[in-house]
Amino acid sequence: MAHGRTPATLWEKEERVMINKIGIFLFLFTFFNTATFADAKTNIYSKLKCCLCKEKIVENCVCPKAKEMKAYIYSFLDMGLNEEGIFIKVAKKYSLDSIIDKKKKEEIKQKLIEEAGSNRPEIFIRPLSYNLGRVSKTKGELENLSPYKKL
Repeated sequence: MAHGRTPATLWEKEERVMINKIGIFLFLFTFFNTATFADAKTNIYSKLKCCLCKEKIVENCVCPKAKEMKAYIYSFLDMGLNEEGIFIKVAKKYSLDSIIDKKKKEEIKQKLIEEAGSNRPEIFIRPLSYNLGRVSKTKGELENLSPYKKL
């Protein structure tokens, strides 16, 4: 053998180099994944308001409801759910009004409408009475504008 090296020592050296490369890769992957995780968490928290305090951003609020929301969001981040999926889950659980970013709110609203489909329940509110102002009987005919008939 050349230079006094045996095949076993060459293999051991290559194996150590490969293990070091894998270790460096895992470290970098963990580092960047943690940074991305923290950025995603901050980005999501900054677009939500506390359901209890109403005015405070979830990221800065320390009330029990905000802590619950943060834990709820954190669990989905930990599972690897993307931001849009998390906003949809938050809107379903805490309401669409908890999203303070208007663009994101509208985007999530459209996604929820698409998800519900055309047979989604809708509530229409009709007034119980109409204000017709002052009407004189002597100046003309009165019409019944009500969609309901008198009994």
